[in-house]
Amino acid sequence: MFRWLPIILMIGCCAAIAGQRTYYVSYRKDDELTHRIYLQGDTFGLEIKGGGLMPTTVSERKIRRISDDMFTLVESMEDCSGDKGVWIDRMAEYDFYGKTFRQEDSQLIDMSTDRPYVNEDTINSILGDFPLLIIHDGKRISWQTADSIHQKEGKRLKYATMSGEKAYKTFGPAGIKGAIIMKSKK
Repeated sequence: MFRWLPIILMIGCCAAIAGQRTYYVSYRKDDELTHRIYLQGDTFGLEIKGGGLMPTTVSERKIRRISDDMFTLVESMEDCSGDKGVWIDRMAEYDFYGKTFRQEDSQLIDMSTDRPYVNEDTINSILGDFPLLIIHDGKRISWQTADSIHQKEGKRLKYATMSGEKAYKTFGPAGIKGAIIMKSKK
């Protein structure tokens, strides 16, 4: 029995790794809820963050591979991470039906509507513990540096915010959740 235990554990770990979900995030459009998508094997999922009394909801669809890097959504599979009676299908609201997706690599999924979904772990490693990109006088800075600049300059700073879509187009993947632009008055 004990001879087989390491082999059983290794097989279990490999199965767990093979079944891991890779999460992707994109900028939010007007009136969209906070969400992320994932790929797990031949399944595409949409996870919508819950709030208040609403639980986080998950809608899943099977994917059909057109080529190694292209796929579309096909068959319906429903799930809800909370009460089964609360499941809500929101795939259509996020404009996923009838679209072709290109999975360039493990970092990016691009829809035929040119809306990118970037690997969530990559975005978190770029932004650190603060979810928004911070730009001061044209340079990307950390949250701690921004706090220090605010303490020193105070009222001499001018602030603006940028939506995720515009920040992504301006600054690339680091701006996908939006940006705070700080400018020193001269």
